[in-house]
Amino acid sequence: MFRKNEQLRTVRFFHDYGAPWPLWENGSDKYSMSPMDYNLSANLTATLRECGELFEKENKPVDGWSSRDHELRYLDLMREAASQLRLELSGVANISIEVPGLR
Repeated sequence: MFRKNEQLRTVRFFHDYGAPWPLWENGSDKYSMSPMDYNLSANLTATLRECGELFEKENKPVDGWSSRDHELRYLDLMREAASQLRLELSGVANISIEVPGLR
């Protein structure tokens, strides 16, 4: 877990197939991180879980999103999650948003 006053790290924020969380950190022991690694709130963790489930179920590697509605819902959830992640990790880590269609 991170503590404030250490050198800021960079958390990369994106989903990848088979990974349960959209949290990645180069140079960490795990690379694929979880909300527990950052002591994220239950609310943010639930949003991240919903994003991951939607991504896995409705966005296929070859075919893409099953519908525009699912894609827009995913982007809305990820936008909300990114905003909350920035708040919760403020002073601890920089957040690199790497989701197409989201900045």
